[in-house]
Amino acid sequence: MGRGNERSSVRRSSNDLVRGRAAHRRRAWRDAFRLLGLADHAHPLAADDLERLAVSAYLIGCDEDYAGALDRAYQAQLDAGRAASGARCAFWLGLHAFLQGETGRATGWLGRAKRVLDRAAHDCVERGYLMLPLAEGQLQRGRTGSALAAAARAGAIGERFRDHDLIACARHLEGRALLAQRHVDEGLALLDE
Repeated sequence: MGRGNERSSVRRSSNDLVRGRAAHRRRAWRDAFRLLGLADHAHPLAADDLERLAVSAYLIGCDEDYAGALDRAYQAQLDAGRAASGARCAFWLGLHAFLQGETGRATGWLGRAKRVLDRAAHDCVERGYLMLPLAEGQLQRGRTGSALAAAARAGAIGERFRDHDLIACARHLEGRALLAQRHVDEGLALLDE
């Protein structure tokens, strides 16, 4: 009877995982979070599924679950030899910490992301993501020209890799920098974009 229960549990876990992935594709975030969470409870999720769980948690407002799943995804990506994916997880954790007002933790995650990419020494879109905090910092210091240049470099990397999230973030920063330089029409056009 023990083996039958194990097989049933494995089947249920596998079914939850398949249904959770499908819910994630449909953008049914609450269902994805619940089903992926059930699958993770039965058997720890792999890196990509942990990222799906994290995104689902974030989009339904479960910040602690988001950070916990993404932290695990970061390590799982590194363990799988996927440095760029691990660095992307670290970037989002850093941004999340920054938005929560936890500057020290944010700086720590961004530093990890940079070190991971430096060790990997290959060209990837994640290098563009790491330019965003640089541009933001320059903008906050009133160095609008430097902010604009860093955001434009990030946007160019986004274009090269066809990463729409990076392009959008970079354009937002470029628009803010242009507004700070009193180029209102150009700045608003980029923010609208």
